[in-house]
Amino acid sequence: MLLRDRVEVLPRWAIYLISYSVFGVVVYFDFVTAPDFSIALFYLAPIYFLTWFAGMVPGVTMTCLAMVALIGADFRSNESLLRSPMLDWDRFARLCFLLLTTILLGRLREAYLSASESSRSDFLTGLANRREFFAVAEQERLRAARYGQCISVAYMDLDGFKEVNDKLGHSAGDAILMDVANELRKNLRAIDMVARMGGDEFVILLPETDAPSARAAIEKLRNILLDLSKQRNWPVTYSIGLVTFEQAPKSTDDMIGEADHLMYAVKRGTKNSLEVGVWPHPEDKKK
Repeated sequence: MLLRDRVEVLPRWAIYLISYSVFGVVVYFDFVTAPDFSIALFYLAPIYFLTWFAGMVPGVTMTCLAMVALIGADFRSNESLLRSPMLDWDRFARLCFLLLTTILLGRLREAYLSASESSRSDFLTGLANRREFFAVAEQERLRAARYGQCISVAYMDLDGFKEVNDKLGHSAGDAILMDVANELRKNLRAIDMVARMGGDEFVILLPETDAPSARAAIEKLRNILLDLSKQRNWPVTYSIGLVTFEQAPKSTDDMIGEADHLMYAVKRGTKNSLEVGVWPHPEDKKK
């Protein structure tokens, strides 16, 4: 994990503690070394750190405190310097520089977060996209393997969705996808994850969930979606493949593949149904 990633998972109080601890050290050395040596540029380190990891407002606040510290260091070295016109201009220039760079860094951080969020979410539904799902699913797979927990994956396809696009247009299809995504989001636990894998296919990750619990959750979810289709007069039903892994598989691809295989078994059969499986397969356990 990169150092940046390690810092970003720290609680907010830890970010403040690190920033203000470094800030305090800089202030101390500024007072000790003035007027023989200027360490004004060293204030940038805690200011930029706090701005990047806590936000623009905390960064600007520390910038103002830095200017107070700089003026205090000037006053300590020579009281007459506090009333020097040249130093007044120098202080103003330094304040403008610190504020401008802090604000620019804050804007850059906002743009970075926005781009990062866009790269992880589906542009239409706002759900996680394929890339983000694989990243989270891999973490959960490794955790399940480490602690010997069950993990379940459901793969869902909308039956009749192509006909909706053909007959009613893509705007109607998009509206259905967004409504389905909202229902999925509202009716899952906080620890669960749902993603749009592309087109009219969705995948649901249920960590720490055994076979009976997973089946009950997905059946409930499917019934909610069927009721929604009935209320909105959608010619759409739902084919779902659900697999519970009692042992963590070798890869996330294997997890998705097993659920996808069961979903297509439903599609090739009656459609509008839920097919449930357990991995390892019962015949594999006997070997």
